[in-house]
Amino acid sequence: PEPLGDLLRRARGARPAALSPAALGGHGGGASTALESVSMSRVWVLLLTLLVPPASARQADFVPILPPAGKDRTHVRGISGDGAVVVGTTVTNFPNSGSEAFRWTSASGVTLLGHLPGPGVYSLGHATNADGSVIVGHSDSSQWPFGEAFVWTAGGGGGMAGLGSVPGSLGSVALDVTPDGTLVVGYFIHANNEEEPFRWTAATGFQSLGGFAGQPIDGVASATSADGSVVVGSSAMGTKYHAFRWTAQTGMVSLGFLPKSLGTSGAADVSADGSVVVGTSGLEA
Repeated sequence: PEPLGDLLRRARGARPAALSPAALGGHGGGASTALESVSMSRVWVLLLTLLVPPASARQADFVPILPPAGKDRTHVRGISGDGAVVVGTTVTNFPNSGSEAFRWTSASGVTLLGHLPGPGVYSLGHATNADGSVIVGHSDSSQWPFGEAFVWTAGGGGGMAGLGSVPGSLGSVALDVTPDGTLVVGYFIHANNEEEPFRWTAATGFQSLGGFAGQPIDGVASATSADGSVVVGSSAMGTKYHAFRWTAQTGMVSLGFLPKSLGTSGAADVSADGSVVVGTSGLEA
């Protein structure tokens, strides 16, 4: 059976424990869990077009997102609200192992987003806003040993900007962004393989979401509602992890788990209005 730690990381968004050639090349680590699950030489974007009249069947068009010269694979992680922009990560095999976040459109193809100053050439694109003008993810960093969350913006004067982290942590990771691109959610990386969920805006900076009442702080914020008022993810509950739904009014509330899940669950996404949450519980969705 799959190790419980891998199941939890997969339910929680598969964090990159440390950016290294081994982790990103598929030889172990949290990032490789996500990358290996979609490991292939090409990633195909499925564009579903509903034919007219409404009673007609659906027709699918497959559009290849090919790696640019010098890269070996592409891995898709997010798509804009209108479907025009795709974000993800390109991967280069050993001996020049590395990864780089990308933005794709049908007109421009794959555009590499670069990385923050640091000892390696590693960045991961995780999500984008409604029109594809803002992308969030994780990059190698000269300031934080486990890298830091970034926000990339399109247009003149834009590009990749690191969000840093909080004192005492080892780094940060951004996993989702609101449709208007103003609020980011993710987690801080601490020692002893512990994590801490956060919200971030340019006006307020980082806001820790804490943990369940009376429980240790060790969790991940994986997704946000459209206005940023509802955040979902997973957090420690004793020796297990439970899916949570967070608001400023309620704090972190456990969503429980399915009967045959061995007491574990993790929230992966939430609807625009925050009323519906999806995720996994044990081996079930």
